[in-house]
Amino acid sequence: MPGPLTPGLSVENVRVSRSAPVVPWVKDARATVSYTLVNLGNVVVEPKVAVSAEGLFGREVLAKPARELKLVLLPGQRIELTEPWPDAPQLDRVSVKVAAGAAAYPDLAAESGTTFTAVPWPAAGTVLLLAGAGIGFLVLRRRRRVPGERAEPAADLAGVR
Repeated sequence: MPGPLTPGLSVENVRVSRSAPVVPWVKDARATVSYTLVNLGNVVVEPKVAVSAEGLFGREVLAKPARELKLVLLPGQRIELTEPWPDAPQLDRVSVKVAAGAAAYPDLAAESGTTFTAVPWPAAGTVLLLAGAGIGFLVLRRRRRVPGERAEPAADLAGVR
């Protein structure tokens, strides 16, 4: 191809799918980080990828250092990849970042990310159901009381002088 060699790389469509145990914190939650790598340049690129995630207040919850993927991206080629996450958070607000580069081109860098909220939905649903039942019980109990049921008897004014 005539012209200057221009390496280019892009990380796109970062997303997280997760599964959590029915009873939280009994077993680990699992997640899968999916992303697409795209060669935007006119040269072959052998990408390396790092995946990281931070929870609330910047707490690190995932750190997979940059590693070579043992694949070659031809110019214009796109490939969808996944990274397993065996011990994903069960209750947190998480920002996931995928960073890509290439050893042969040190200045080549691309990154993208996504954010998700990890909530143990079965447990949250149970808590909401129990709270609703408790509120319903209190409302019914209050309605059953008849207003003025325990009124004080009127004082006998005839005997008072």
